Amino acid sequence: MKLHTPTDHPEAVGYTHGVQTDGPLLFVSGQTPKRPDGGPVAEDPTDQIRQVFANIENVLKTAGAGFDDVVHLRVFLADRQHQKALKVARTEAMGDLRPGITVVICGIYDEAWVAEIEAVAELPTAG
Repeated sequence: MKLHTPTDHPEAVGYTHGVQTDGPLLFVSGQTPKRPDGGPVAEDPTDQIRQVFANIENVLKTAGAGFDDVVHLRVFLADRQHQKALKVARTEAMGDLRPGITVVICGIYDEAWVAEIEAVAELPTAG
């Protein structure tokens, strides 16, 4: 097992952003709208979810992967009204890619956040 945490994310102290199995899978821990530089979280829901996808992309890159390797997303939204923001941000980040997805409407750890997203990626193999 190998752990992945982007070096540009000082707020990561205390947990691992991604866990790579001995097989070809990377499990990306729930990413939030927190900016790597510790700056304020955006107020706009779409901007928050854009940041979540940027954070996911940073973790994927640590393992030599990208969004085209993602096989599943697990999305936690604070409110149904954020589904449109999710669709916009996901399409911007992933284009036409449509991995499996589960969307759960629930309370989020920080009341200022509108989303938290986990990802599973199948890592590219060498050769």
